[in-house]
Amino acid sequence: NVQVKENFLNEDNFLNYNYSPVSPLAVGQIKPNSNKIPLWVATPTSNAVHRVLIDSKGAKPSKLVRTGSWPTSVARWARVDAPSYLLVTQCGRDSLGFINLSSQRLEDAIRVGDEPAHVLVDHSSPKNPVAYVALSGENRVAKIDLLTRKVVAKADVGRDPRAMALDVSLGRLFVASLISLNAHPQGPLSKGKPVDSSLQRDISVIDTDTMKVKGLVAEVGTILRGLWLSPEKPHKLLLALTDAANTTLNVNADSKPHRHRIAVIDPVKA
Repeated sequence: NVQVKENFLNEDNFLNYNYSPVSPLAVGQIKPNSNKIPLWVATPTSNAVHRVLIDSKGAKPSKLVRTGSWPTSVARWARVDAPSYLLVTQCGRDSLGFINLSSQRLEDAIRVGDEPAHVLVDHSSPKNPVAYVALSGENRVAKIDLLTRKVVAKADVGRDPRAMALDVSLGRLFVASLISLNAHPQGPLSKGKPVDSSLQRDISVIDTDTMKVKGLVAEVGTILRGLWLSPEKPHKLLLALTDAANTTLNVNADSKPHRHRIAVIDPVKA
């Protein structure tokens, strides 16, 4: 017999999960004279983040902290004279969660926008710390005042933003769109007709002070999955992408419609 329970499904239960984590790892605070490195891992299908301890012997799972549905990205907000937090995007709840790293509990959450996918923390001004959240469901990026825990600005970017990189020295936030609508007319049904140039917003370049888009990088790739800023100077943007070339209408198991690459972009010229 099959038993049906009316209250089985709630806001944190989903039959189909279609999000892959964008930035699911964050290093916690390392205690003095300790040989263990705490690592926080977003586990979307468990609706939680997991604390993992790493030492010379390997990795050992530790505390599991419930977060709400679909945690896709985590970032540590390090503070000197106050508790530090782990920020987590709760994609299924349209919110940004605050995990107190002292108590290791979800302390608060604020509504930020439709389907937050990635969070970055700007530590350059400790008195005015901010975070940036890519809102994949509304094609925008939100700026969060971490002290007041409020959304203070939003900027329109390309379609389905998932990955970001921050260059503090330039005051620029780079936002990559997963489905970028670039002008790659490679399919047999496109007849060589390019996409409208106004829609070619592979990477949006945002001024972090004004939250205005100051530039666009077009025709980088078909699917843009990850974006990082190299630590060495002069900085470079590293972009993980997939090119799609649907050149046949028939089923062909030997075809290679996808090519996976790493692109290197000069942030100064972007």
